[in-house]
Amino acid sequence: MNKQLTFRRFIGFSLAFVLLLGTLAIQAISMDPPELVIQGQSIVVNEGNDLPVFTGPGPSFYRSASGKAAISSSQHVKVYGRVGNYLLVEYSTKLRGEDISRFAYAPVINVANGESFDELKFSAIPITIGYLATLVDAPSTLRSGFGTIEIDRRNATALAMIRDEAGNVWIYFQSKGFSSVNNVHLDVRGFVLSRYVTFN
Repeated sequence: MNKQLTFRRFIGFSLAFVLLLGTLAIQAISMDPPELVIQGQSIVVNEGNDLPVFTGPGPSFYRSASGKAAISSSQHVKVYGRVGNYLLVEYSTKLRGEDISRFAYAPVINVANGESFDELKFSAIPITIGYLATLVDAPSTLRSGFGTIEIDRRNATALAMIRDEAGNVWIYFQSKGFSSVNNVHLDVRGFVLSRYVTFN
């Protein structure tokens, strides 16, 4: 009788342990932000004028390059997806004479075949970013980071993730910050290496 009771208890504890592991696995999966993937390429169309672009979908977001970030008309861009009336794009530009890339949001109407791209599905996971981390508008370890905005690192949100060519994992985040260019607090989106991120 005692052996049967002990065996039943063992089975009960085993099942409970398996269920606990399953629950933890599900929670771990749900904490993983979706991965940013290129949906295609296109061309910016703006009647020959440079197109102002922002780190988020609209002018309420911080604008890189000290408030001067723009994409040339007829310039090719990589498109990662649509957020409302904007597309998240990657474009090439110059910084101190060096070729770099930036991520920014361009209006759908200013990108050829802009309506053909799928809506992005972001996560909304609260995170804290370490103070030693470089925050930047493209997943690149060669960049020095945002220079004209003080970003709130304690109240950020993980939207997605991406891997660079070296295999480093970056978190695509949103937060707020004080822009010394605009002299106001603005929303901002950018990238940070995942090793500096704590999921809250």
